[in-house]
Amino acid sequence: MLPSFYQSNYMRTDIWMTLNALGNTGLQLYFIIQMVVEVVFFIYSCWIIYWFFRRRDIFPKFFVIMALAELGINVVFYIIVTFSATLRDVYPSGEAEMLKAVIRSVVFVAIWVAAIVRAEKVKDTFIRPYKYGLVEEEFNTTQENVMS
Repeated sequence: MLPSFYQSNYMRTDIWMTLNALGNTGLQLYFIIQMVVEVVFFIYSCWIIYWFFRRRDIFPKFFVIMALAELGINVVFYIIVTFSATLRDVYPSGEAEMLKAVIRSVVFVAIWVAAIVRAEKVKDTFIRPYKYGLVEEEFNTTQENVMS
């Protein structure tokens, strides 16, 4: 996820007034895009939690997609902060914060994606396809008919 420095700063009035005084609506757009990305990640995380508890077969794939997307977004935001002189002036510690976020994302991806992809227990647990209950019900009905 994005560092707490950015999560709290774009909602502050003094930050918006400073950006207006600088005449830089691009930075305001940057913060709005960042907020939208966080909302999308939150909604996507809720879906992943739902698939996790339902033990759906798509959970591992979408978890990996989320982890890699988070890493990609953090790298993009780090590049934007690094090459934006105005953003560095407004937030001098922003580059260091984003670098920490990128490093955390790399470690997260290295550990969890490898665990999800390689673990046999994950493959054994998340096996339910779409409409699993209907397929299971049909299977039980078929078994009852065969035994009769």
